[in-house]
Amino acid sequence: MICDDKKIKRFHRIRAPAGVTVYAILIFTVISTLIFTLIRSAIFSSTMARIDSACSLASESAFAGYSNKVFDEYGIFVLKNDSSASARMNEVLRTNMSGSPAVLKNTYVTDQVFMTDNGGEPFYKEALDYMQNESVSDYLTQLTGELSDSKSVSGLENLGKISETASSLGDENLSGDELRRRFSSLESDVDSALGESDVHGNFLSFIKEDMGKGKSVWEEMERRKREEGVTYVEPESDKKKLDGFKNIRQFLKGDLTGLVLGSSPVSGRTASYPGGVKNEDITGKSYEGENAAGNVAFTEFLFLKFKSYTDIKESDMKGANPGYELEYIAGGKESDRDNLNYVMKRLALIRQGLNMLHIMSDAKKRGESDAAATLMLGWTLNPLIIKGGSYAIMASWSYAEAISDLKLLYSGKKVPVFKTEATWNLSLENMLAGSLNPGGDKGGTGLSYEMYLRSLLEFLSVSVKCGRAMDVIDMRMADSGDTGFSMRNCLFSQSLYTEFALPYSLKPYVREYEYAYSVR
Repeated sequence: MICDDKKIKRFHRIRAPAGVTVYAILIFTVISTLIFTLIRSAIFSSTMARIDSACSLASESAFAGYSNKVFDEYGIFVLKNDSSASARMNEVLRTNMSGSPAVLKNTYVTDQVFMTDNGGEPFYKEALDYMQNESVSDYLTQLTGELSDSKSVSGLENLGKISETASSLGDENLSGDELRRRFSSLESDVDSALGESDVHGNFLSFIKEDMGKGKSVWEEMERRKREEGVTYVEPESDKKKLDGFKNIRQFLKGDLTGLVLGSSPVSGRTASYPGGVKNEDITGKSYEGENAAGNVAFTEFLFLKFKSYTDIKESDMKGANPGYELEYIAGGKESDRDNLNYVMKRLALIRQGLNMLHIMSDAKKRGESDAAATLMLGWTLNPLIIKGGSYAIMASWSYAEAISDLKLLYSGKKVPVFKTEATWNLSLENMLAGSLNPGGDKGGTGLSYEMYLRSLLEFLSVSVKCGRAMDVIDMRMADSGDTGFSMRNCLFSQSLYTEFALPYSLKPYVREYEYAYSVR
């Protein structure tokens, strides 16, 4: 066969470009697919980033509507859970997604946490966030010494209760069985409190030993009464002394607020709660804070942001709600007067116990009490009745001194935890005469009223303090005109749930964005 070179050459020219074209098409397809994938990925990434940014901005826009009044007054953020916050959030979300290839299909809010949830934990955490401020740290540093001293007050109400029981022993008309019962009750109180601390333990052991000394003699006197018919007649002079002492005891048990404050005015305001329910009842009593340091910081937040009786005058109070805020947190009563009286009684009991501790450790004062009891009850020739009378005198003296202490505290002065001869206010003669005013030179050293008040707040659970503090905020907001405000309806955190349709995807893109005022 004869081959035509031209045809062969032409044949090769046609075949060669066809192979290159197929190869090129394959390369182009791969590159195009890659470019398309990259573009699609870029669109997806930019769209999802835009969605994330829009969700973040929407949540922040909602939480930016916090209550300025609460923040200015208390330094914490709270968001009223009303329609305006939700509307603002949805508006910002849709505005920021306008023109996006993603289509918003669904949106709603989940996992809302309110300020009163979990025993008031959100409120507690916001308070701790505030207390991390540097200037507040300096404030706490300044209080270190006083805070340490105030811890000595904690747990001392048992001493006051023992003193109260002792005051019931000074009655010459008690039958043998009743006197025995009251001494047994005092011994039981001592036993239950014994060992609380070394100093208290020594004091309580001394009381127990002191009471035991007269028992054998008492039993002997009781035997003589039964077997020999021995009787005793009360001299008229001793009767007058005993009647005078009984009158003083009755006087001391009168209106404590009147005895301490005299003619000073006391607020008659009464609390009004949103919906008639306290936040304390909503929070429950389950939350106890993070740790000891956090709980101390929270208590200090209360003293920084809330006012006590010694901080505010009646003329400075606004609105109809209680003005003694710290007393309300301590007592939880509805009226200022009831809360003030509650705190006074607690402090009087603590001071009575501490004063009894001083008298029992002071041989001179104890001797004066024994001598006075002997003058009043010596005619009975019953050592246990005389000893009971001595305890009653010491208890009354301790309580009178406590009233004198409260006079100092409520006038803005100080009272030391443990008394000395120099810081003791009343002589026995002053007490028996009903003169309860401390000298003008008293009240310069020790702890202030608010430091003693701290010791009462330390006994309360964190949940109770949170609930009552939020009650006060509700009251202050109502007094300022915002009667619809309630901490139980204020948000601490929530999650924004959104669902979008993305381009080139059949699967919806779901985003859940959580926002909170605290990240603790």
